[in-house]
Parts: sequence; C-alpha cells; structure tokens
Amino acid sequence: MLRRAAIFFAVPALVAAAAHADEPTGAVIEQFFDGRQIGLNTLDLTAPAEQIDTTTTLAPGIGGTLSQDNMQLITNAANVLISQTTIVEDAAQVSAGQQEAGNTLDGGEFSILNGSLTQTGENLTNVIIAERVDSVMQQFGPGGMQTVENAANLGFAPGSLTQTGRNTANIVVADISIGSGAQVFPFDSVQSIDNFVRLTGMPGDTPPFDPISDIPEQFADIAPGIGQNVGGSRGTIVQEGINLGNILISDEVRDVVRIFNGEQIVMNNILVEDMHALPQSVTQSGINIANFVSAIEVSGLEQFSDGVQIVENNVMDTSLASLTAAVPSYTHVAENYVNVLHIRNPDGSTDSVSTLPVTATQTSNVPQSSEMGSGRQVQVGNAIAIDR
Repeated sequence: MLRRAAIFFAVPALVAAAAHADEPTGAVIEQFFDGRQIGLNTLDLTAPAEQIDTTTTLAPGIGGTLSQDNMQLITNAANVLISQTTIVEDAAQVSAGQQEAGNTLDGGEFSILNGSLTQTGENLTNVIIAERVDSVMQQFGPGGMQTVENAANLGFAPGSLTQTGRNTANIVVADISIGSGAQVFPFDSVQSIDNFVRLTGMPGDTPPFDPISDIPEQFADIAPGIGQNVGGSRGTIVQEGINLGNILISDEVRDVVRIFNGEQIVMNNILVEDMHALPQSVTQSGINIANFVSAIEVSGLEQFSDGVQIVENNVMDTSLASLTAAVPSYTHVAENYVNVLHIRNPDGSTDSVSTLPVTATQTSNVPQSSEMGSGRQVQVGNAIAIDR
C-alpha cells in the first residue's frame, strides 16, 4: 500500500532548502506561473571527436563508446513554498504554464554503452512544505503541462541504462494540519512521461553476428573485450515513470475539495532492431497517482475524478511484435491510483484512536488502462485504507 515516505522522493532538494526558511509568523502567499520551462540535454556520439565530452572515446566514422558513468539530469520547478517552521495562513498557487525536460543520447549504429548512463527528468509545480497550512488553493491549469522525454539511440548496451521521469503537481506536506481549501487539476492539463530506447545492433549489410566469438575487427577496436561483455551479460535497462497530482500529507486534513480531470500518461518503450542487441535484464515501471491523502484525522474531504490514467510498457522489434518472452530477466509494473485515502495511526500512540474523525466523499469516473506483456498491474479507484 502507498506509504507516506514514498511520496517524499519528489521533493528531496526542496526539503533540504527548508532550513533557510525561518519566518517566525504566519505567511500569506500568492504564486502564479504561466511561462515555459525547457531543459534539454543532448549527447551526440556521431559528431566529430572534438565536439564530444572527454568521457567519450570515438572511433572515427563508426560511432563511439561510453565506458564510464554518465548522467543527464534536468529539474524544472515553479510555484514552490518552503516554510517548515512557519504557519501558512493562506496560500494560492496557479500554474498554467509548461514544463519540459528532455534527455537525448544519439550513439549511431556502432555505439556501445559499456559503462552506465542515467537520464532523469523531473518537473515540480505547486509545492508547499510547511508546519501548518490553514487555507490553500492549488490549480494546475488550465492548459498546464508537464512532460519528460528520455531517448537513447545505441548500437549495443552491455552496460546499464536507466531512464527516469517524475512529474509532480499540487502537493502539500504539513507537519500538523491542512485546513480548508481546494486542489484542482482541470480537463486540459497533462502529465506525461516518455522513455524510449532504440538498439540498432549491427548494420543490415553486415554478416550475421555472433556476440561471443564473431566480433568484427572494427568493433573490437572501439571497445576491446566487448565480446565477453556482450556474451556474458548484455546489459541492464531500467525505465520508470511516476506522475503525482493532488497530494496531501499531514496529521490532520479538514474541509478540502479536490478535483482531478486531467491526464496522466507513462510510456516505456524499447525497440530492438537486432536480436543480438537484446538486453539481458529489463525493468519497466509506470505509476500514476491522483487525489491521494495520507493523514491521521480527516473531516470534510471531497474527492472527484473524471480524468485519464495510462501506463504502457513494451519491448518490441521493428514489426512492433513483443519481445518480452525473449528477455532473460524481465519485470513490468503498471499502477494507477485515483481517489486514495490512507488513514494512519499516530506514531507511537498507545491511546485508542477509534473516535478520531474520518468523513470523506469519493467519486471517480476515470478510465484506467495498462498495457504490458506480464508483471504486476494495479488499478485502484476510490480506496480507503485505515491503519487502526
């Protein structure tokens, strides 16, 4: 079941910054974002050697090899309020803009990932971390958009490749309580994550390739010993995407209305054009969470959802036929949660808590879909878990 700690991954840097927020009195805040944040990282192994980072070794004309640890990281943040030692009397946050994070690696036909590559994109908008929030209004849209696109085009990947996308919109974390207010995710607002890997293997006019003994001479020049690496372990690919919309975490939540009518989409795709390039291990994970509350006391909570949640995980060849059965170690996860209420027991309490209030209304018309060859699929709508 979802746990409070699982949500905090989205704002680690923001929590660290809270130490600088030492206002002694309550705060009244208004934040409006209607701009565009675009972050792009591009690594092109097909470019001339003088244009490539020193961690990349090129063999002219036939691609390159990444043999060290490499990272592409983008974080976009808008409408953020950090006030962990302060009471927030009233906060209004509206984000009608766009946040885009894109990481691209183009390796060419003979490129090899012999080390590790991490591509991470994260978008944060309408985030509040405080001791207490008396009144709050958060709106993502109209026209709000958060997109993460991670793409890698390689010949072979005997190393490790990790692609991660995270989108967070409308989240309030308060130590004591969250009072009256609203969180709104309109119809035309979207959170989307697209992780894509293309493995080309050998060019089409090259004789059949034996990954253990038949390493072409020019291929061995790029990465000596690559035959042993490819034959023994053809690498690991991890793709994961997490969308969070309308999240409340506090000891007490009162009189809050939450509407989720937008779209949350996670797409994880691996295209294998040469079976010799098929990875040894693949993990694909997509999680969408909308209208989630974790609290000890809840009264007057209303949650309405009429949006869309989609997760697709695929490993396929050029005909789009599934290759999931051909991957030696293959794990797929697709989880969609909408209108979830988690009632916690007070930490360390020995008193009876059965009289603590829980009054909530949940309405969901959300179509939830997941597509994958095997693995864990979870679709949850209108759920309440009470740990008492």
